[in-house]
Amino acid sequence: MGVWFGFTAALVAAMTAAFNEGIGEAVRTWQTWALLVVGPTGFLLLQNALRAGRLVASQPGFTLANPLASIGWGVAVFGEQVRDGVWILAQAGGAALVAAGTLLLVRSPLLHGPQGATEQADQPRAQRP
Repeated sequence: MGVWFGFTAALVAAMTAAFNEGIGEAVRTWQTWALLVVGPTGFLLLQNALRAGRLVASQPGFTLANPLASIGWGVAVFGEQVRDGVWILAQAGGAALVAAGTLLLVRSPLLHGPQGATEQADQPRAQRP
């Protein structure tokens, strides 16, 4: 899911850049039309992933993969430039803080036990006639 949302973010960046040329140019770019399919599909996939189990199983992957995939798509496909030099230290530090925060949240006692159980795990589904 994080990779999917990273791709969506790259499409949004390209579409936004096309808007600088005018709305006509934005309508003519393939990124705009791809976003009309990719965005809702990503939302449906996200909902399915969140319903599949506990939040602790799905959320860390989304949180960690999204920025990495977004940067990867932007650099590899759309030719975005990444700052180098001392900025790499700041970027690596930010990535480390995101990873550390995610790991702290995953280990939170609120996500374990009855308080963190999903609705699906807490209550059996009603039998349909």
